Amino acid sequence: MSYPEVETLCSRITLARQTKNLSQAALAEKAGVPQSQISKLDNKSIEDPSFMTLLRIATALELSLDLLAEPDTEKFVKTLVENNLSEDN
Repeated sequence: MSYPEVETLCSRITLARQTKNLSQAALAEKAGVPQSQISKLDNKSIEDPSFMTLLRIATALELSLDLLAEPDTEKFVKTLVENNLSEDN
């Protein structure tokens, strides 16, 4: 994965975490990964996150890996907001 792709994934994971009002610790616990991994993602200081880490985090956030990797940022944000709104109802 190239650095811009990793940076985009990191930003999307952070946005999804914040949208769901989860702390780093809460997401880490839910995903079964160390909180330091979530912190590195939030700070974009992780160079190459493992597939399993991304899968666990996506599952904990109730997102598909396809959506996290969606090339169209507007589509990602729209889907994230729609999913969050449907959970609130």
